[in-house]
Amino acid sequence: MDTVDVTLSNADLWTLVVGFFLPPLIAVVQQRTWTSEAKSAFMFAVCLVVAGVTLFFQGAVAWSDYPRALLLVFVSAQASYRGWWKPSGVTDKVESATSK
Repeated sequence: MDTVDVTLSNADLWTLVVGFFLPPLIAVVQQRTWTSEAKSAFMFAVCLVVAGVTLFFQGAVAWSDYPRALLLVFVSAQASYRGWWKPSGVTDKVESATSK
């Protein structure tokens, strides 16, 4: 049986950490009146940008690294939102405080 090496580099770990802290930052811009579709689209757009920014600061120049960074930041942001930020109420409080 063949094995697959799935090691994470320091850059990958940094991307996961950035994704973990994205939901409260996204909540600053999101409005309570937005539909869930709009919120999801906005989050994905932010992840698109953040993946590129993390690659830039890591010194990556190959576009082939972008899909991996996008996947890592998106999955990390989703998982942390569902598993930590939403149950703790932090994102709801931030969203309420910053909504018009």
